[in-house]
Amino acid sequence: MSHKESASKHVFFIYGSDEFVVKKRAREVFDQWLNDVKGIDHEIIDGFCKDTSEALLAINKLKQAILTPSLFGLEKIVWLKDCNFFGIDRTGESKTVNEALAELSDLLVKTDLTGIRLLVTASNVAKTRTIVKTLERIANVEVLDSWTSADKDWKQKASAWAYEQIRQAGKQIDDDALELLVERAGVSMRTLSLEIEKLILYLADKNFIAIKDVESVVSRTHNVEAFALGEALGERDLSKALNALQDVLWGLKTDTQKSEIGVLFGLISKIRCLLLAKALIKSGQISQTRNYKKFSEEAESALIKIFPPDTSINLLPQSLYPLFKATNQADNYKLEELIKAMETLLDVNIALVTSSADPSFLLQKALISIIQD
Repeated sequence: MSHKESASKHVFFIYGSDEFVVKKRAREVFDQWLNDVKGIDHEIIDGFCKDTSEALLAINKLKQAILTPSLFGLEKIVWLKDCNFFGIDRTGESKTVNEALAELSDLLVKTDLTGIRLLVTASNVAKTRTIVKTLERIANVEVLDSWTSADKDWKQKASAWAYEQIRQAGKQIDDDALELLVERAGVSMRTLSLEIEKLILYLADKNFIAIKDVESVVSRTHNVEAFALGEALGERDLSKALNALQDVLWGLKTDTQKSEIGVLFGLISKIRCLLLAKALIKSGQISQTRNYKKFSEEAESALIKIFPPDTSINLLPQSLYPLFKATNQADNYKLEELIKAMETLLDVNIALVTSSADPSFLLQKALISIIQD
């Protein structure tokens, strides 16, 4: 067995822009290793360095730890923790640090790491750096980047990640509960992770997470009210829509970055999605299904042939998920009702900009008109 093959089983390189999840995952690996080797011989090296001298000290400590055999004749655990000099910054790009990292890279490649479990964690990483390329060759690499709302597939990624975390905890979750969990947690992986932990503790000996469990335990972020408003509009449920609107408007009082115009644009986006779904269903380009994975596979292959890649003229929403929801709600409205709804919302837009009418009243009136029409 080559040194690389031998090392790769017990060499981990975990990095990414989501520092919380990087640290959480690293701690899981480290604790598992402590349990495996009974935690007799281990060394944690602080890689969070303020300047060049601290970075050089950390590198030298790591080299010594790799070259020094275990005093007890057992496997040795070494963790370079929270390393911040693998990126492009003043410390990482200094000549002396670069030279030291080049020596470390050479050592990792040439040294038989049998008997050593090496864990390296970092946040700011430049993939062009030699040390990063070396670790990616010899290690098990896990990249844990934050999701962003600009990523059209963030809900899919968040759902897949949450499902795996729940599975590893020995629990199961139904599709509706998973959907609500992701919606309530929002785009933050840290928030989602904490909410999953709360759910696991809440369940105790129960193995199955139902939607009522999520409703009872998981906190509501500011995105949830807007999602609930869109869903109530799609389901054509006036009572729920008016209640959700009040929640959204109340949230505007504490969030200066949002306004009634933003709420209106959310309603317009929902009606637009319903119109698009209805047209695509009628043309046979997509079908109605409750299985999101099946829908996304079908939709992506079909829609790429229809719509241009230029997002400035592409009618598709950033994510397929709103379209997926709309396909199962499109039957709640006739085509002419949706067209009239767009006209109603256009009138509200003009009134919000040009008149002194109460925005809350205008939005409530619009919902009543659309849903009761």
